[in-house]
Amino acid sequence: MKTFIKYILSIILAICLIIFIIINLTTSTILNQKYILKQLDKNNYYDRMFELANSNFEKYIYQSGLDEEVLIGIVSKEKVQNDTKIIVENIYDRNI
Repeated sequence: MKTFIKYILSIILAICLIIFIIINLTTSTILNQKYILKQLDKNNYYDRMFELANSNFEKYIYQSGLDEEVLIGIVSKEKVQNDTKIIVENIYDRNI
């Protein structure tokens, strides 16, 4: 009977330890706003979004019949970075 209780307590302890590790990892990574912003910067997210926005504008400029000079200065890397930071801040600051 004592060994049965020891097994149950060790299983409960192991489950609690696993839950603690998972919670600790998620709060230090996914649930941390600074971590997300650092990962976006590390993976050149802003540069890729800037290039994607420019290429999409170029695709639609032909349909509109406007000159390509109209697109100059519409989007900048700084604007993409600021807008992305605002979006991430709004996600994390959301009070439910």
